[in-house]
Amino acid sequence: MNFALFNSLNGAPDPTRALSLFPALNSFYQALGNTPLQPVPGPAGGGRILAKFEFVNPFGSVKDRAAFGMFCEAINQHDFSRAPLKLLDASGGNMGKALAKLGQLYGIPIHLIIPDSSPPPLVDFLRDACAELSTVESRFFLLGLIRAAPRR
Repeated sequence: MNFALFNSLNGAPDPTRALSLFPALNSFYQALGNTPLQPVPGPAGGGRILAKFEFVNPFGSVKDRAAFGMFCEAINQHDFSRAPLKLLDASGGNMGKALAKLGQLYGIPIHLIIPDSSPPPLVDFLRDACAELSTVESRFFLLGLIRAAPRR
């Protein structure tokens, strides 16, 4: 596999360009993170246990953070004068949901490659979010997704 295809960042992508090109993205950015910590019962005499409520993120998952970062980095690297931005990802769940919703909200087409065993509610959610879907056989899940992505 050619790992030069992957961008190696030293930190989180800078959201400045994305927020300037897509000002409405700021409301998503402001709602992201700052998820509450809630104490949960632990063993008697044990340490304090806290649960981080990532479901409070805009689309209900910790993957909202990673999707936002990927979205920003794609915008940062894209030359909009040459062509509109289109995103492709291979996902079997929450990352795909977050990318699909971001694309829908900000008018960026999202093409997701998902396993053919994806549950109907997930497929319906992705379609309702206007994502273009392609499937691969679930028995080849990750390798099938990786192989299919360059052909899209």
